[in-house]
Amino acid sequence: MGVSREQIERPRGQVDLLIGFEYAGYHPIRLQAVDHLLVLENRFGRCLGGTHPAITERTRRILAATAMIHYVSTCSLDQFMTLESMGVECNPRCGNCRCGKCPIGSKDYTLKEERELALIDQNLVFQGSHWEAAYPWIKDPANLPDNRHVAFATLRALERRLERDPTKAQVYDAQMKDMIDRGVARAIPKEEMASYKGPIHYIAHHEVLKPDSKSTPVRIVFNSSANNKGHILNDYWAKGPDMMNSLLGVLLRFRENEVALVGDIRKMYHSVFTTLKDQHCHRFLWRGMRTGEDPKTYCMKVVNMGDRPSATIATVALKKTAELGKDKFPEAASTIQQNVYVDDILESVPTLNKARIHAQEIDQLIKPGNFFLNKWVFSGGLDKDDEEWPSKENSEKVLGISWNPKRDVFHFITRINFAQKKKR
Repeated sequence: MGVSREQIERPRGQVDLLIGFEYAGYHPIRLQAVDHLLVLENRFGRCLGGTHPAITERTRRILAATAMIHYVSTCSLDQFMTLESMGVECNPRCGNCRCGKCPIGSKDYTLKEERELALIDQNLVFQGSHWEAAYPWIKDPANLPDNRHVAFATLRALERRLERDPTKAQVYDAQMKDMIDRGVARAIPKEEMASYKGPIHYIAHHEVLKPDSKSTPVRIVFNSSANNKGHILNDYWAKGPDMMNSLLGVLLRFRENEVALVGDIRKMYHSVFTTLKDQHCHRFLWRGMRTGEDPKTYCMKVVNMGDRPSATIATVALKKTAELGKDKFPEAASTIQQNVYVDDILESVPTLNKARIHAQEIDQLIKPGNFFLNKWVFSGGLDKDDEEWPSKENSEKVLGISWNPKRDVFHFITRINFAQKKKR
């Protein structure tokens, strides 16, 4: 080829400089070619590329399904990842390198978050029909002040606001009665008030308007972030990591197959019960808008939505429920692990019949953990006798996005047939 051995001899020893692919001006260009053997040249000189039967390679070749991969074993994978992460590596690494800050981590957890998650996980006990969670206290709850007088003052302010709108007051009282009827809150008997010697704390509650919600236009919110003489209840607990699945991943899998199904878990946080100590640290006052009477003392029996670790506790309990039933319902368990965002379950499957079976399996999977679905919504296409697409009515909110299940494509061929029918 008219090229001397010295011109193409490779250098030996340590690498002095690595040039990135983005430096296009440094890329070698082809000078000559004989079959698959090339002579390449750039500003640093010439080199051989390609392959030839007479050339003995010292690299290992791995035959893949569609290509031949050349693998040069110069360093271990751990060494390569360490070099790649210089300056950004988490130090010290957490157990089994799972913090997500390390180069080969699988979750974006810091060392602190991983410890908090372990604390929350070990405090969850399955009671046969539900989960019971002991809150992850990082401060001694005995230091919490008995703030009943503050809770009473807040109650009076709430009552004055509700008195201006009798309808709102009626809905608020109905919400309170519903919590008691469902067993998520209870009145504390006088005997228990007198005998209990553990930590005590009262949480204030107030109304939040949700005019777009048909089921709960007025929602009761318990405030665990109120400051009382420098004590904030939420500061006494570990938060744990963000356990939510990737929103983009959930939405992409939701549109992956022909038939979509959506379900939302009913009162997800209220599905997990708490210990007696945690209940007495969630006392509250209410008297049914009868302002002339002394208020009664109640307490929350379940995880409260406004608490710092509540999202992690509820999510871990749901996923542990899926683990318990994954041998019987493997596909349903996979959906719970990957396709749940907060309390919404999104999935897609090839057929409507498969969607209905899958929904039933999910219902059966999460029921032992005291989790229940409000409803299931399935996407659908046109029936053979439909003359036009349905109207924009009956749209659903899916993770904040309007979705019309009736207009959603059931089968791609349905839309093609419909278009052809309209043309005729």
